[in-house]
Amino acid sequence: MYIATDEFNKKILSDERQLKLRAAFKYTMADEGTVLTGEDSIKELELEEIVNSDDVITMGSACSSKLTIKLINAPVSIDYDRAIIQAEAGLVLDDGEVEYIPLGIFYVNEVKNDNNYGDITITAYDSMRLFEKEYATTISSFPVSLEVLAEEVASLAGVKIKEDTVFPEYTVNFAPQEATLRDMVCYIAGFMGGFARFDRNNE
Repeated sequence: MYIATDEFNKKILSDERQLKLRAAFKYTMADEGTVLTGEDSIKELELEEIVNSDDVITMGSACSSKLTIKLINAPVSIDYDRAIIQAEAGLVLDDGEVEYIPLGIFYVNEVKNDNNYGDITITAYDSMRLFEKEYATTISSFPVSLEVLAEEVASLAGVKIKEDTVFPEYTVNFAPQEATLRDMVCYIAGFMGGFARFDRNNE
């Protein structure tokens, strides 16, 4: 959960609230990227926070969030197919300042364009996409704790585990020979009696 300020929480309930959108299009997380807003190019933005291949979320699921963003007058300088999107929603406070809250980090899956990039619809998914590769353990000696295994899987995907995650005291005796990183996330979540997802801080 993202904790907003008291001013934000008060203003969001107002009938006169004014919302803002912005999204940075970058090629690495270290880039500042090109920022597009609702005032220039963002026509529509929709966030589905939990998308699962099944109709229901079950124990051991690894769920993604899906971002659909529609652009008008989209800058042709951006390679949208390669872009990483850092999306935010903002609220204009009483003093005129805008408080932005993160919506997450998203990797582009599909780009549909018309009018020579004049209108673009982008579908992107969160960092769960980074787990769609083969798992090859770097751990040299088993058994290890479930937490050590989870930290390795997260490291191989290049992401962080949320700091307050509590792992049960299970030990793992071996690493699967044929599995993806996402399979490993599912196994670990199943051992913990829950499911896995990214929060808005990309953890």
